[in-house]
Amino acid sequence: MLAFPEMMVPISVMLGKFKKATTNQVFRKSIQAFLEHVRRNEQVVAEARAKIKDKSMRDPVKVHQQFQLILNAADTPLGKE
Repeated sequence: MLAFPEMMVPISVMLGKFKKATTNQVFRKSIQAFLEHVRRNEQVVAEARAKIKDKSMRDPVKVHQQFQLILNAADTPLGKE
């Protein structure tokens, strides 16, 4: 979950291109709604990641534990859906 924004970049780009290329309005609306949820989730994760005090990657487990204390997956926009 810590790397969610970076992991979603290629998927968002591909879905955006598909949305532009398709003429089916149902697909466009579905993709747009999904991309909006993803963007909101990216913002929540980025804000939580900014609150991590010790960002030193010498101990990645410690960074992940700090992140988990700050943000619970069920509290994200995608987790609430």
